[in-house]
Amino acid sequence: MNTFTGKLTGIKRLNNSTNGNPKYQLHFGNEIVTTATNSMIAYMITDSLLGETLNLKYHYTPKKHKAILDNFTWNIS
Repeated sequence: MNTFTGKLTGIKRLNNSTNGNPKYQLHFGNEIVTTATNSMIAYMITDSLLGETLNLKYHYTPKKHKAILDNFTWNIS
């Protein structure tokens, strides 16, 4: 599992899963992390996170090497 701390600069809503659950792309400058299909973490993503510094835990998919969000917390300083 990988970790990253960065300022959230953009949120892109993707198509819902076949079960109707939301999916997002989170942009941190040049870095992009996607929520997993049917992940409950997607329900925590709101516009109020924009501009916040987040601590991410993520993994890469084996075939396409995409970053998939496993968990995040707010970086409170």
